[in-house]
Amino acid sequence: MRRTMARVIAIALAAWISGEVMSAQAPAASQTPPAAPSIPAAIDKIFERWDRPHSAGCAVGVARNGAVVYTRGYGMANLEHGVRIRPDTIFESGSVAKQFTAAAVVLLALDGKLSLDDPVRKYVPELPDFGTPILIRHFLSHTSGLRSQWPMLAIEGRPPGRAVHTIEEILQLVSGYKELNRTFAIDTKGAGGGVRLTENGSGQSKPRVWEREPPFEPTPQQLTQFAGDYVCEELGGFVYSVHVEGAALQVRARPAQRFTLAPLFPDAFTGEGQMIRFTRDAKGRVEGFRVYAGRVRNLRFAKRS
Repeated sequence: MRRTMARVIAIALAAWISGEVMSAQAPAASQTPPAAPSIPAAIDKIFERWDRPHSAGCAVGVARNGAVVYTRGYGMANLEHGVRIRPDTIFESGSVAKQFTAAAVVLLALDGKLSLDDPVRKYVPELPDFGTPILIRHFLSHTSGLRSQWPMLAIEGRPPGRAVHTIEEILQLVSGYKELNRTFAIDTKGAGGGVRLTENGSGQSKPRVWEREPPFEPTPQQLTQFAGDYVCEELGGFVYSVHVEGAALQVRARPAQRFTLAPLFPDAFTGEGQMIRFTRDAKGRVEGFRVYAGRVRNLRFAKRS
């Protein structure tokens, strides 16, 4: 479906650009031609088949000369909870993260903090000793021989789409591997190991080296801006209560559900298999947050005043 959607978008934009060029080159006609449909109407027509309450969809953005000229969401982000796709809906990046992780590792190599021919176990001791060293460049070229983690996680009852998997969870899984599989396969664990490389190779506690930014470690005083009650109308008024306890954010979703939020990057935290990203208003004040957790994605909570 992704390939079909991509082809539809490419054809639509190509047709639009072609039409613009042809109209600019065409000589003036003696009669006024019929008005062409507006750009928004033309784009809406392309995606109307997916713009339904029981259909998955997409978010579309069109930029021209460096300026955004149209954005809109079509279809549903979550069929179970009836959450529609909006222009600012957050989608799972998936394997898009791999090239950024690889770039972070290469930056460390360029800085002289590691070599692509270093054994991975030098920086990721959780990796078992298989007798044959796995080099960093093996991770970058998907040739490490480590078996895919997804079937293993499915056996554990935590398949993709049902839970948010952490680097620590993946490394704990890999630490139990007994042998390598040299059959060619896309090695997603290499990306996870690469993230740990950027942490241990740079001496930072968060994988932020590729942006040359310090890790996000808010003080208790900074955490107070996130405290408050947040309500989700999409879940019938479900409330998350967030408060500061010591040097951490604590969440109470219901009497029996309490958990701690660990900072990821500015305004983003993780806990209990979900990621929470706070949003701000035009004045920079925290106004709500979104929840991303397995099948529950893009649920919006608004802060009670």
